[in-house]
Amino acid sequence: MNTEERYLLRITCPGRTGLVAAITGFLAEQDCFITELSQFDDIQTGRFFCRAEFFKPESGLTPDELSELFSEIGARFEMDWKFINRSIPHRTLILVSKFDHCLNDLLYRKQTGELNIDVTTVVTLTSSPWHVFIRRLSKCFQQVSPNLRLRLPKKIEFGS
Repeated sequence: MNTEERYLLRITCPGRTGLVAAITGFLAEQDCFITELSQFDDIQTGRFFCRAEFFKPESGLTPDELSELFSEIGARFEMDWKFINRSIPHRTLILVSKFDHCLNDLLYRKQTGELNIDVTTVVTLTSSPWHVFIRRLSKCFQQVSPNLRLRLPKKIEFGS
């Protein structure tokens, strides 16, 4: 069993009977050892949410290959799903207020490896002296996040 690499499966869909059995059954068929499984049914909206963490299968299947194999189950249950390789950092934009404690915490967790993120942008929404501090801070964190950009945008565009 490959205990070094882990994948995630995130799912949301209309709530109904058989979802957990279908998800865990599929992962078992692919020889994926589940290390964590969380699910939640929102009774008010009728939506089901699930997050499964599992060891990369011995077969070496990639997240894209697992997603293709899962597509029949996903279609049957009207699921929105995504298989994710945890070793690939998440591109992250950090919005900063005039207080620095949250930014410090996120950057510390990134630096220690607790958060697997690639901080691409830090945005301050104030015209306070804080944005000057962020600009100075960026020079320090260029080594930690070489793709880091600092900006004061009028709007934030989200994309892949």
